[in-house]
Amino acid sequence: MRRKRRRISIGLALAAALCACALLSAVGAGSADAAVEPSSTLFYSTADFSFRGKLWSVHADGSGRRLLRSGVVTGPSGVAAVLARDRKRILCLCRKDEIDSMRLDGSRMRAIGRRPKGTKYDTVELAANGEPIWVDERHDRLVMERPDRSHRRVVGTPRPGEYLESFAVSPAVDKVAFAAGSCGHGECWVNVWIQAIGGGSKKLAYRTAGERDVGGLQWSGDGRALAFVDFPEEEKGVEPADPNEHLLVYSGGKATEVPVAAPASPFPPFFSPDRSTLAVGGKRAGRIYAVAAAGGPPRLITDTGCRGGCLFGPSVFGWLRG
Repeated sequence: MRRKRRRISIGLALAAALCACALLSAVGAGSADAAVEPSSTLFYSTADFSFRGKLWSVHADGSGRRLLRSGVVTGPSGVAAVLARDRKRILCLCRKDEIDSMRLDGSRMRAIGRRPKGTKYDTVELAANGEPIWVDERHDRLVMERPDRSHRRVVGTPRPGEYLESFAVSPAVDKVAFAAGSCGHGECWVNVWIQAIGGGSKKLAYRTAGERDVGGLQWSGDGRALAFVDFPEEEKGVEPADPNEHLLVYSGGKATEVPVAAPASPFPPFFSPDRSTLAVGGKRAGRIYAVAAAGGPPRLITDTGCRGGCLFGPSVFGWLRG
């Protein structure tokens, strides 16, 4: 269960009016019309209300949509899937307590490990090396385990008293980003930290202001940029000072907002291979849009047709050239 936090609104820490040129220098060359390589391929998951998931692929121009796997196990936050470090396989928690590997076309699925013991009701994600990672029951540390369950270790720790929430492991599996709630002096906030796998000093990437939460953390393929969403915390009977969701990219030591216009929605973000574009969701369920990192109108990639029939997703977990 999430701990309820009470916060005092002091406004947004970042202004939406930061110029596009600053963002371009931070996250790579962008374009105002979210241009992407037509031949590049996105991989994404969906899940219905029976908690059975599906894995899909689609070209960035919207063509060639293909169902890769159905009947995939769905956890508390959706399907756990990731592209392997060699970019030639999909890794997922696909069958019961298995960690599975398959080709990019969904064929030749085989078990490569087991889900960690005691995590049945936890949100478990997979790193690109196949290791599962999750927040421990006290919400004060991130834990990883080898797929064969031979070794479990702590790989990330917030400050004492902070409440660890969401997280993301870099594709190289050398660092982790996580959001952790904190309170003090009559106010509360969420810090976004970056820490080397295995511990060591933490770098503060972002701090919310007011009644806010942070989710959707996602690294770029080269590990040089981190995307996440700052959004209002839902509290019954309380109207947030800022009801909007804000997509931000941390790169080069600063976080910069990426404008996301309707009908697109910031959740959940995923970088294109060159970091010039992000895949995001839509105000209408089941859609995936491309948004230029420099801003500009969103472009529809695909409509999965979920509508009211999707419990989770679509959630992009991979984007490859060619």
